[in-house]
Amino acid sequence: MKKPTTKFAEVIGIEKARLLIAEYGGIRVFIPMSSHLNDSHHLVELLGAEAAVKLCNVYCGETIEVPRNAEALIEVRNSEIRQKRACGMTTRELALRFRMTERNVFKILAAHP
Repeated sequence: MKKPTTKFAEVIGIEKARLLIAEYGGIRVFIPMSSHLNDSHHLVELLGAEAAVKLCNVYCGETIEVPRNAEALIEVRNSEIRQKRACGMTTRELALRFRMTERNVFKILAAHP
């Protein structure tokens, strides 16, 4: 079963996901086995070794379509907000971290319980 590509933010984090979208948005990217990564691999150079390995461990051997629009970035951000809330961050902490109002944080959390 194909994994939704916007879920890669849960794997590599929102900041790394933004880098991936900024660099490859709208383009399909092959994700190799992590054993094929080296310091000069484009994913390692862009994301860093740790995030590149995490991405490879989940999407190994797949070609993912990296979204390019603002909606994808919003979905990536919202996914991270939900993840951090599940790990115990307060709505206040989330609002400060993501530079938004607590009201917006509540809306995001309510949209995907």
